[in-house]
Amino acid sequence: MSATGASGAGDIDTFIDALWLEEGLSPNTLAAYRRDLTLYASWLQTQARSLHQTSELDLQAYFSSQHAAGVVIAPCPVSDIVPVCRIGENQVVTQFAMEPVEKLGLVKMDFLGLRTLSLVEDTLANIKSNGKLPPDLEKLPLDDEKTYALLQQADTLGVFQLESGGMRQLLRRMAPDAFEDLVAVLALYRPGPLESGMVDQYVECKHRRREVEYPHPKLQEVLRETYGVILYQEQVMQIAAVLAGFSLGEADLLRRAMGKKKEEVMREQRGKFVAGCLKNGVGERVAEEIFDVIQKFAGYGFNKSHSAAYAMISYQTAYLKAHYHAEFLAAVLSSQIGSRIDVLARYVRSVRDAGVAVLPPHVNESGADFTVVGDAIRFGLSAISKAGDAAVEAILSSRRKKGPFSSLWDFLKRVDTRVVNRGVVENLIRSGGFDGLGGNSRQLLEALPSLSDLLARRSSDGGQGSLFGASGSEEEERPPLPDVPEPTPRERLEMEKETLGLYLSGHPVDDYVHRLLRFTNCVIADLSFWKAPDSLVSVGGMITERREALTKKGDPMGVLILEDPDAKVEVVCFPRNWAEMRGIFSVGDGLDAERPMIRGRWGETVSKPHRRVGHGFWRLVAAPSGDPGRK
Repeated sequence: MSATGASGAGDIDTFIDALWLEEGLSPNTLAAYRRDLTLYASWLQTQARSLHQTSELDLQAYFSSQHAAGVVIAPCPVSDIVPVCRIGENQVVTQFAMEPVEKLGLVKMDFLGLRTLSLVEDTLANIKSNGKLPPDLEKLPLDDEKTYALLQQADTLGVFQLESGGMRQLLRRMAPDAFEDLVAVLALYRPGPLESGMVDQYVECKHRRREVEYPHPKLQEVLRETYGVILYQEQVMQIAAVLAGFSLGEADLLRRAMGKKKEEVMREQRGKFVAGCLKNGVGERVAEEIFDVIQKFAGYGFNKSHSAAYAMISYQTAYLKAHYHAEFLAAVLSSQIGSRIDVLARYVRSVRDAGVAVLPPHVNESGADFTVVGDAIRFGLSAISKAGDAAVEAILSSRRKKGPFSSLWDFLKRVDTRVVNRGVVENLIRSGGFDGLGGNSRQLLEALPSLSDLLARRSSDGGQGSLFGASGSEEEERPPLPDVPEPTPRERLEMEKETLGLYLSGHPVDDYVHRLLRFTNCVIADLSFWKAPDSLVSVGGMITERREALTKKGDPMGVLILEDPDAKVEVVCFPRNWAEMRGIFSVGDGLDAERPMIRGRWGETVSKPHRRVGHGFWRLVAAPSGDPGRK
């Protein structure tokens, strides 16, 4: 056998000879060792080849990806400058990443789509349809008092970039009264500035509770707008130009180095900056300190032009809300059609809290989306369960051609019910779509089958037009509506929930809120602010969902959805509590004689940020003045 490498046959022979000389093993044993070692050596060589081949693949591109919004602009066909490839059926992309593309002189721009722009467009359409003259957004005054009053009150539902709780809190603190403040708000509300103390400095100096301090007297003009805070990348460029004599091109290189956080480039820029400062009479220690501030700023530097562009959209939406309240909020609600029902419900509640009535859908006043009727907002037809685009368009088309519907009978004769089928009609009735057109919803639901049958019998053309084939005139006799009472308020609410996904005209718990508050220490909407994890929190409401699951050990545990007029929460009941509760809690509890209250520990998880862990419970007894009975 010839040696084939470090673990080859030569090494094996040497090892076997040593065993024979030193250990005195038998020939059979040595042969077995030789066989095993030969197989092992062969395996090692195979693994070595595999590792070598794998290392050749390391760091090689094995798939192509595409920037979410990046567009490359070239003065000639892009393929004349960089290689391109196809992703999917029609998308052509460069094979080079961002940095090589820029070095080749091509222009790369990001084009982002904003749903807010559609909201603005819808608001302008609502203003026009409500008989008002839409404003010219390009000519809005940037010193409008009503707009800044809205921002200072943090009434920012639907306002671009300013809806979150933290942003509203910042608006209240800052009380913006100029467009520059709004630009600053968008730049400040990020982790870096919030954690660094920049926000506090800006707010305190703006309200003259703290004296403005500048890193150097020469920077007063550069930082006056932001009260001495280095907030924008453009300010860094100006600092480099004023103190170190950088040209605009050199200052831009510094800005780009900050944005990319390139340490080697930043070290090089530091030396150049300090040298330039010394030439301009700025001391070395001061220059080093200022550059340290700049380098720290690199962790949260923001582009002012970007912030200003966003601030303009924020201002436009705030202006529209301040001056065209109902029209704007109708557009906000329309933008949430298709969202989760609980999200839409939260927006509806917020609109009501803002003093604007949200009315049920109606076949004579609703559009496809939420529409403005006077100072109120009418629910959109497309938000009704089972009402697809074709059905909604059939209703609107008939209304445009022949005017409002006079009754359910008139509606059935005029619409194409091959498109607007029985299920859609039933949901229109349940949601209040025929209110005021004769009869209550229970009468109309009971009459619908007989009306449909009558129209079908009178069909003379095989069902053309209406599925029920109506062919008579308005004077034709129609069956009288059955004599049944109106639905109770609770029944009306349940019909709304079934067809719209939310309670619109009220909430089943409304009548009991004042009593629940006597025995609770928190409302569901405020659970996320509960900061005492070791203290029990008590909330009350109605159980809207109940399900049972098994733990890893196979023990049953319960999951309840507890809802009040403003929010809902998932309550987890672990096995030790569920054994007692499972026969007590059911869907609908919280109304009539039994109004359950849950007492437990609030705990947030990554996957379920609004989950609460049940730890015992309270139940409110029927007596109005009684204490809750402990179970």
